[in-house]
Parts: sequence; C-alpha cells; structure tokens
Amino acid sequence: MQRFGLGARLACWLLGTTALVAAVELASAKEKKQKEGSQAAARADSKPQADLFTVPEGSAEELLGYIQKLEEQRPTELSQEEAREFQKKQHEAVVQAADKVMAAKANDEQVEQAVASKVASLNHLARLDAKYEKQLDAFPEELKKAGHPELAREVKAFLLERELLQSRAEEPKDLEKVIGKVERFLAEGPLGEQEVQLAFTAARSMEGRGNAELAAKAYEKLGKALAKSEDESIAELGAKMEGAARRMNLVGNPMELEGVTLAGDPLDWSKCRGKVTLVMFWATWCGPCRQEITEVLDTYEQYHDRGFEVVGISVDESREDLEEYLKEKKIPWTIIFDQARADGKKGQPMGVRYGVMSIPETILVDREGKVVATEVRGPQLDERLKEMIGPRDEKKEKQEKEG
Repeated sequence: MQRFGLGARLACWLLGTTALVAAVELASAKEKKQKEGSQAAARADSKPQADLFTVPEGSAEELLGYIQKLEEQRPTELSQEEAREFQKKQHEAVVQAADKVMAAKANDEQVEQAVASKVASLNHLARLDAKYEKQLDAFPEELKKAGHPELAREVKAFLLERELLQSRAEEPKDLEKVIGKVERFLAEGPLGEQEVQLAFTAARSMEGRGNAELAAKAYEKLGKALAKSEDESIAELGAKMEGAARRMNLVGNPMELEGVTLAGDPLDWSKCRGKVTLVMFWATWCGPCRQEITEVLDTYEQYHDRGFEVVGISVDESREDLEEYLKEKKIPWTIIFDQARADGKKGQPMGVRYGVMSIPETILVDREGKVVATEVRGPQLDERLKEMIGPRDEKKEKQEKEG
C-alpha cells in the first residue's frame, strides 16, 4: 500500500487551522468597531445552512466529496463564539462522515483519505473537549483491529510527533518518557520515511529546549534504532544521528579526525598538536559556507603565523567542483574530501561520524587536541582566538588592507 503522507497532510491542515483562528480573532476585533445593526445583519447573512452538518448517506466517493466540501467551508463575519461553534459542528460532521467511509465498500485510497480527514478533525476537536483526545489516542488500535495496520502505524507516528511538538513539559524525566515512547515505536515495526522524520523531530525538539544532555541521549538511542535498518540510506541516517550525539559531547574531549586530502594522502592530524585548530565542515554549493570561508581567510591571515590552523572537510559529492573552487579561491589550508572515504570504503566519513546536519559546522580544538567549542563563527571565533592566542595584530591588519 502506498503511504499517503499523513504527517505532511496534517501539518498543512494545522497551519490552515492556525490561520483560520487568527482570521476569526481579527474579524472579532473589527466587529467591535462596527455599528451594532450592521454587525448583526452581516452575521445573519453568513450563517451556515442547518443541513450542512447533517451527514448524508452515500457511497465512499460521495461521502469523501461531502468531507471535501465541509473542509472547504470557512466562517466569515461571525463572532468568536459563533465561529467556534461552526468549527465544532464542522469537524464532528467530518469525523462521522469519515467513519461511514471506512464502514462502506471503500478502496485503499479512499480509506486513507478518510483516515487523514478524521485525524485532522479529531486533532482540532481535542483542543475543545478531552473526550476527543481519548478518541484520537484510541484511533490507531481501532485501525489495527479493522485490518489497517500500516495506517494505524502512521497515525501513531503522527500522535507521537504531535506530543513532542505540543508538549510543555520541561522536567527531564518527563521528556525522557516521550523519547522512550518513540524508541519503543521504532522497535515495533518497519522503518521508513515517517520513522526517520519522527526520530529526527524527537531529537531536535530536545535540542531546541536547550537540554544538550537529553538531546545527545535522544540522538544516540534513536540513531541506534535507525542504524539497524536494512535500508542503507536509513541506516546511514541512524549512524549520523549517533554521530550528532558524539559531536554534542565533544567539548572538553579529544577529537579524532581522519581523512584523505585532495592529493590522496591520509591526514596527519597529529601535526595540529600545539596549534589552535578550526575544523570546518563545508561544501562549494553552500552559500553560507562561501561567506564563512571569506571570513576565515581573513582570520587565517591574522593568526596563522601565531599558531592557528584550519582543516576544511568538504562534504561535496563532486571532486571536480571542489577542485575548481579551490583553484579559484586559493585556499591555503588542508582540505579533506570526505566522500573519498565512502567511495573507497576506507571508513566512515567524518560528516557521518560527527553527525553534521547542517553546514557550515565549525569545531574549535585547542593545542592539546581537545575541543573547546562548537559552532564558532564570525565574531565568536575572533573572541575565542583572542583568548587563546591574543588580540589581532592591528598593524598587520592595516598593512593588509592598504596592500
């Protein structure tokens, strides 16, 4: 059965709901500025027909047409109270119609459409009444019993992602419980696109809360689950998540670095001992990377002869593009072509080992080989180098500008 992208559909639907609520509140604010008579008249003209929310009998196709018509309805010129009542009846009717579709002789695609609409409407209704929250939580098991295990799993994945995004809990033990739910879900069934999305959402949501320790645990646990997949692309993403946990725990610890230079020689990482070294993951196609390289070139000119080194790790897939760019920019520091390790089966690329999710990614290493900071760019890098090496040489900087 082809998956119908429930998470994507609901995300779009929820965005529409948010916009609708905002529109309702805006309309309410305008009402206060109108005369009482015109306000009442406007509302009377736009009130819905009574039979709009009466679910008709019909085939699965006809019921889905009715659902589509309902979902397209937008209350206008109504008070907040009237608009909320409209939405409640609207979504209750969608749920009833969706149930009729699933009970009818519907094909797989029609059942999928009905499930998507029902989940979206229950999601909205759950904000109004706790009983709908219970219906939503029970829906995956109902689908499973009705012979739709794949759809049940999709709905369960959506509910877990919803819990992650809507949770206001900040207690580590409560957040760990949610991560535990996701971990168990990944272990229960096949791993596909929705499972990858859920795992990343879970880990990133922990990171977004500023809890680095818990985020690292999430990346590690959920990454291990994905890494067990027989699908090579999913397994690599799992390894990358494990790498993200490794990267988040780097500060204060030594960084191991391996690779193949463009000349084909193995990187001698030991040569950087005794120097302050910036490790930079980048690519030629990345605009922010190009800008960062321009700034790092300036910093390199200032600090290189005082013990500052740079090791660039290109995550480009094309060696030719990389060589052309380096020829144009005349970059003076060592460049590792990370893809060479994957192509030559010479080990795990550094971008995977350290879970690089976005570029440029920078890691600053001290003279003893220990990481002192990650994501150091622009003024932050200058401040760090000022502490570790000393202030910029103003005389040299002036000469460079004049030259």
